[in-house]
Amino acid sequence: MTENNPEIKVKGSIFLIFVKIIRGTKDERLNRYLSNEDRKIISQRIFPSGWYPMDTFWHCLRACYEVFGEKKPKNAREWGKVMGIQLLTGTYKDVLSTANTDLPSAVRTFTMVSKTFFSHSHFELISLEGRNAKLKLTQASDNSAAMVFYFIISGFLEKYIELAGGKNCRVNFSEMVENDKKTVIFEANWE
Repeated sequence: MTENNPEIKVKGSIFLIFVKIIRGTKDERLNRYLSNEDRKIISQRIFPSGWYPMDTFWHCLRACYEVFGEKKPKNAREWGKVMGIQLLTGTYKDVLSTANTDLPSAVRTFTMVSKTFFSHSHFELISLEGRNAKLKLTQASDNSAAMVFYFIISGFLEKYIELAGGKNCRVNFSEMVENDKKTVIFEANWE
């Protein structure tokens, strides 16, 4: 999938988290990851309900991961947990209150809410049995920064399931190709 397609966008509520990290520092190393167009976009007001270019999102994500995340997947996973707390106690707090009713409903709710994060991609529930869920991210990106985002999503899902009542949640992912399109499978297990 080519992200430089202007129709492919990310929701401001996700994008804003990385924009704030970049704005909050004057580290010159960030400049090597951001284009002039990226800098122009992130210097403007970012609206949580707005839509922003996917390429700029990938550049911001890559900059944060390389400069502040020390290129460590565990740091990206921790960002996902923090992002989960921020979004689920802020912008999407109604989702969390719905999710607190029962864990299977929480997982189903997550798949519905995921449709609001990206204009081109969302999660589908493949299976939900006992304390295990398998979700598929459709139309996954070929961008190298996407792998970082998969770790972030894993941390986000772990925190989401924990906030919905699950204990000791662990999420792993794997990539696959279906019908010439890349998809990513996330498997969540909890007590």
